[in-house]
Amino acid sequence: MGGKMHPSELGKQIGLHHIGREVEYHVGNRYTVTTEDGSSAQFQRCTTITGQLPKPWMGRWAANMVAQHANENWERLATVDTATREKELKSAPWAKRDAAGNRGTIIHNTIDKFISGGTLDIEMTPDEKACSMGAVSFLSGAGLGTRNARTEVTVLNGTYGIAGTVDLIDETSDGTRWMLDWKTSKSIYTEHAVQQAVYQRASFALHDKKEIGNNKWLATIVPWEPADRIGIVHVTPKACELHEILPDQWERL
Repeated sequence: MGGKMHPSELGKQIGLHHIGREVEYHVGNRYTVTTEDGSSAQFQRCTTITGQLPKPWMGRWAANMVAQHANENWERLATVDTATREKELKSAPWAKRDAAGNRGTIIHNTIDKFISGGTLDIEMTPDEKACSMGAVSFLSGAGLGTRNARTEVTVLNGTYGIAGTVDLIDETSDGTRWMLDWKTSKSIYTEHAVQQAVYQRASFALHDKKEIGNNKWLATIVPWEPADRIGIVHVTPKACELHEILPDQWERL
């Protein structure tokens, strides 16, 4: 067939002709998926959509980050000119956000290494090390993180044209299939639960990914198998806490 099409139409084509076959996908502002016959469609990123949900806490959080940064750097900030000081204070919340993102990346990489039987050989801050070790301990205690686990699984919803990445899919010894998301934010928010609910409703998953450069991958497309239980693991230096999203909850989202 070939050519650009709506995600729902590409989903139909995948279901009919491409299950178990290789597709190419590119990750940018959207996920662009291209099948072997040249058919392609763009899927919106789930995090872009959930990022548009109201965040009444955002203003208070940003103000707190500015105040904290000012208190921690009071003497140094007093020695710089007004424009420089104002610019630094304005950027304080986003610097904090980026630091949290880096911590999240390290934790994800640690878990990947743990599942593959290795260790992450990089220098970590005490905070990053505590969070990483806590996440590994959580997996061990829950009977997860087995060699059959899959991490960073890209999923597609052909009906709604949404795509995203599941942090962890694994089964416990009794056969219960779990889908988990790791969060290192200060709290767990509604958008995190919505994200998991969207992934639970996926149509397809991309397995055995191979990076080919320029944010492009090759992967085998397979039908998505919904999890029996889904949840969010809140990771902090002190503890990991599971927030399970029950069926009657995610079905309403």
